[in-house]
Amino acid sequence: CLKGPTKIGTGILPGPDFVAIGSIDTLSVRSYTMFNDSVRTDNPALSYLGQLYDPYFGTTTAEFVTQIRMASAWDGLPFTIDSIKLNLALQSVKGSTLITHSLRIAEITDEIYTDSAYYSNRKINADTLHEYVVDLPTGMRTDTIDNIVINLPPEFGKDLTRDTSMFFYNNTVPDFRSYFKGLYFRMASNSDPMIVSLSLQAPGSTSATAYNNFITLYMHDDQNVFKSFILILDATNTNASFNIFRHNFSTATIGNKMEHRNDARYLDTLSYLQCLNGVFTKISLPGLEALKNNASFKGVGINKARLIVPLFY
Repeated sequence: CLKGPTKIGTGILPGPDFVAIGSIDTLSVRSYTMFNDSVRTDNPALSYLGQLYDPYFGTTTAEFVTQIRMASAWDGLPFTIDSIKLNLALQSVKGSTLITHSLRIAEITDEIYTDSAYYSNRKINADTLHEYVVDLPTGMRTDTIDNIVINLPPEFGKDLTRDTSMFFYNNTVPDFRSYFKGLYFRMASNSDPMIVSLSLQAPGSTSATAYNNFITLYMHDDQNVFKSFILILDATNTNASFNIFRHNFSTATIGNKMEHRNDARYLDTLSYLQCLNGVFTKISLPGLEALKNNASFKGVGINKARLIVPLFY
């Protein structure tokens, strides 16, 4: 058996070897609602598309831009486009799924790059004269991955293949990336909004297919031989992509429409935290400076600090 500790020998130990334990019950805390409409969103883990409405936060709109990549070399043979399909693997679906929502797709006019920084409030230059509006399927499930197939109009294929001499890749001369610079995805506004997410990152090695999000051109040649050509959104050779977020707090119907965001002079009992680069809470502990300057706390080590915050969803 072991005896309990004793104080025998403590007299020969130096004073600094002993630790005095103390505690502070409370420390003043201030919180503020903040907002930054410009954050980096390039190469995101998830791309978001659609709208959310909340009576406190108003309307949030999410869009994304991405390049597309050829899955194989173009054969250069004559062709006629029969149909075009867009395959998307939606990781999440939230909102009204029983009504029709429309997807808007347009070609961007500025080249984008995988090693460049892109921000959530970037202005998108797109060829809106050749914007294509297609309906998303109804009845999508909100509790699983939805693999959907959307029919794109033949005119989209004509725009895409207007110069097939540029259907190649080369790092020293202008190639497909400079010819067809990418796509701008938006969802048309709806009184009963919906938002979806998808991953444009390359699927892992365990994936059943090489990619999940892609465009397929179905064609036939002058001998009526049918063939297909695929352009990938979530390619292994990563496409440049980024998210766009817009917040309209003025449509809120409860609270103060976030009018005191970024105002350190305004002290309230509530601060807010919102998804998709919305408002966020900044917490200030003004009493910490007084503790730092207190000579009696010199050499003190902090064993535990706990911040208790009540949350309301």
